[in-house]
This record gives sequence, structure tokens and C-alpha cells, in this order.
Amino acid sequence: MIIFIIMIISCSSNRDAGSLNIVDEVSYNVGFRSANICHSEYNGKEYVAFADFITYKTIAVFDILGSHINKIDMTDLITKMGRPITYTMISNDTIILLMDKTNIVYIIDKNGNIIGVKDYRVLEPYGVELSPPIYINNNNFRTSIFYDEDFHEGYTKDMISSFRAKEHCFYRLMVDTTFYGKESPLLQMDSTYNRFVANDGCIQEGNHILMMENQNILYSAYSDSLYIFSINGYLVQIKKIKSDYGRPMFVPSTYNELRKDPAVSTRQFKNNVSICDLLWDKYRNIYYCFVRRKMEKNSMPFSIIVLDCHFNRLNEFDMGGENYYATSFVGERGLYIMKKNQNLDRLYFTIFNYEK
Repeated sequence: MIIFIIMIISCSSNRDAGSLNIVDEVSYNVGFRSANICHSEYNGKEYVAFADFITYKTIAVFDILGSHINKIDMTDLITKMGRPITYTMISNDTIILLMDKTNIVYIIDKNGNIIGVKDYRVLEPYGVELSPPIYINNNNFRTSIFYDEDFHEGYTKDMISSFRAKEHCFYRLMVDTTFYGKESPLLQMDSTYNRFVANDGCIQEGNHILMMENQNILYSAYSDSLYIFSINGYLVQIKKIKSDYGRPMFVPSTYNELRKDPAVSTRQFKNNVSICDLLWDKYRNIYYCFVRRKMEKNSMPFSIIVLDCHFNRLNEFDMGGENYYATSFVGERGLYIMKKNQNLDRLYFTIFNYEK
């Protein structure tokens, strides 16, 4: 462990606006590589979980200091119920799973047993498929959605064409304010950045939502702005992100291009500047906006733009591409960023603190 070693990451501009300092390191003996990370708090303690639903079919739970709490074998559940696509923790021994292409949510205990089910198949006739991320706060449940042409037999080409032609709202969020009850969910948040692409633009892969207690923030690889929505689904602010390393956006591939060359989208992400992640630090009231740059020598360099609670830029820090992945989470001690290492079983994180 590194005990309060202070190192200042190189700062590209606004040098008087604060520094990003290393304060410690921590490792988690997960047993597999995973970027599917969930941080949570329960009874005043912090926990972090790592999941692999394809190869290892496991969720590994640790306390924030790296001590192992539990490892949930998902093999039997996946065999019977299908594969989860994302998850979140209610507590260190209760987890919510969103299943792939079923619109069903399961609640499981620390042994992987199903202890609750919420069925959202009522959305199927509308061509709506639930997708990551998911958010739970007491009885309020939220998840991203998208419209899948092949998701339901009754979903017509005319319907998807009308959405792409901007004739209807292209909703991006499902809200269920009675998660433990039986009321129907609501769809909200018109996907504003859909308005800036051609009708045949394939934009699903690069779109993301940061869900917070009092607002939802949309961001995309195809836009250089953050779209801040109220908890009721109204667009209240658009904030442009400026990076010292180029304008963070690019034009998405078209569906015709993808059909001819499925790798075209991957090349776009490798060869352009884009916003790839947005994290809220509730302990310091700041945001971390991750901006990925063009691939260099088999690595993806990135920078971190620190924003205040009003989305004003404070500083940008170049993280390079040699030592860290743009994979991270926020805890009380700071911003945890995954280190690159050769150990396939243990994941290492450096903890950074932003200091003015």
C-alpha cells in the first residue's frame, strides 16, 4: 500500500484551478478481469463488486479496503433464467439483476437465490428493451431503454422509422416509482442528441446516462455536450464540454455502413476523441468527465476533466494511456482508477483526490 504519497498528475491547463493527487492504492483479489464494477454504501460502510456474466458467471463482493466479503456463483441462475446484462447492489448481500432481452428484473441474495421478481414485459409491444445502467433508491427504480427493431414480432418498420424521423420522442429512460409494487412504469426523457444525427445513424453503442438522486445526465460519444434532465424528465440545461485534446465527438456510423463492415464502429471509437464516462463525486461535489483520445501504440490515452457542481470546468488532467484504464468508480477516499497490470486475478486501483 502507498501511504499518502503525493504525486501531481500533469495538468494541461488552468494550473491554478487544482491538482489531482495520488493518496493511496488498493487491490481486489477478484479472480478474473472485470470492468463491470458497482460501488455502494450500506449501514455506513462502502462495498465494491465485480461481475462477469459470460465466462466466470460470478459476482465478487469486497469491502472498500479490499477484504473479500462474498462470491456469488451465477451459473445455475444463468442456465435457468438467462444472462444478466447489468446489476446494482441494494446491500452487501442483496443484488438487483437486469436480464438480457427479457425486460425482467430479479432480486437475489448472497447465495444467488432469487428472492424477488419485477416483470416489465408490458413494454414489449412498444418495442422497448431495458438496458444498462440501472438505479435503485428506496422504491424508485430507473433504467435506460432503447428501441429494438427485432425485439418484438409486432414491432413494425413504420414505428422505428417514425422515431428516426424525429416525429416522436425517442425516450431514453424508464422510471418505476413503485418498484416493490405493481404500478406501470413511465417512459421519459427525449433523447436530445438524437436530433443531431441523420435518420440512419446508429447511435446506441455510444450513448450513456448518469443517474442521480435528483437528476439524470445524458452524454454521448456523438456529442460534445452534457444534457441535464430534471427528475421529471424535462431538459433543463445543456453544458458543452471543452477538452484540450480536441472536440469530444464524432459522427456515428450508419446502419448501411455497419451491415457492410461490422468493424467500422470500433474503428471510429479508436480514432476519435469522445466522452467515454461521467462520474459524480458526492463527497467533494464535483464531476469527473473522462475523455478518450485516438489510440496510440495499442493503448487508449485519456484525460479527466473536473467540473464543479454547476458543470463549470475546473481543470483537465492528462492520464496518458500507458498506466491506467479509463475504468473507475468514486468512493469516500477519492476517485479509484484501474491500473494496468499483468496479474489476471487481482485488480489494482490508484486512489486520486482532487484538491484546489
